[in-house]
Amino acid sequence: MLDRLLSERVFGEISRKFNFNRLFEVRLRVNMPVVVCYDGCYITLKDQMGNVVCAQKQDIERVVDVASNYSLYSVEHQIKQAFICTKFGYRIGIAGEISETSGVVKAIKNIFSVNIRIPHVVKNCSNKIMRYITHRNTIYNTLIISPPGAGKTTMIRDICAILSKKELPINILLIDERYEIAGVCDGEPTIDVGSSVDILSGASKSYGFSYGIRSMRPDVIVTDEIGDSEDVESIKYAIKSGVKVIATMHGENIEDIKNKKCFSDVIFQNFFERFVILSGEEKPGECVCIFDEQLRPLFY
Repeated sequence: MLDRLLSERVFGEISRKFNFNRLFEVRLRVNMPVVVCYDGCYITLKDQMGNVVCAQKQDIERVVDVASNYSLYSVEHQIKQAFICTKFGYRIGIAGEISETSGVVKAIKNIFSVNIRIPHVVKNCSNKIMRYITHRNTIYNTLIISPPGAGKTTMIRDICAILSKKELPINILLIDERYEIAGVCDGEPTIDVGSSVDILSGASKSYGFSYGIRSMRPDVIVTDEIGDSEDVESIKYAIKSGVKVIATMHGENIEDIKNKKCFSDVIFQNFFERFVILSGEEKPGECVCIFDEQLRPLFY
């Protein structure tokens, strides 16, 4: 997919220098150096002569055209949220000129920069934490916390796949708001998330939790990047309905989450039974510590 999104000039230099299994982002800004995220570090792209490779306007236009299948209208809803999703879970973040009416984004035009986020399937990367977030046939309500780009999405993708292999079948509802967990395209997931998973793509968490519980009767809901009080209320509703929840959140550590006003009651009212902290400093997806509902360390 990356070879289609990028011009031959940019893709050639990236493929010459980097191992794609360790490549996480490619950032293009008009007339600025191309930057890649490799093994968690940002590196300026240079050619064989040591010259900095800069992105041109046509490089940005190519990414947007290919990502939208040459139809911006077909991805208008996504563009208003500053991203475009493609096959295989690639998510293209976009930045440019915002057109607003009464505080509602109508369009993003004159796109200045794009950030291509490259998904990775790392089989069994969640093995280390599974014995802490499950016990026999019990699944604990779990919140996975890490800074951006530290492997949260990769982790919950693998958790879905492993839960699908359990001897006792369970029904998993995956709320994939930004299409990047399962990479659904034309109604089919392009990334394997397991055989016991029902996927709601593009749905807000409030819709996914409310209607998903009623229509699909899940045993567990898995979702990525909860971010506001509305998401918190959706999680409370699910847990009170007897549905287990595994979710992720941006944060450095437990103290960081405690200081976010709308999340403090989730911690102190014991809605979550496990808190998993990931760090991307050395290796994306690396588990740093795990706490129980009383914030007592289980793994450190």
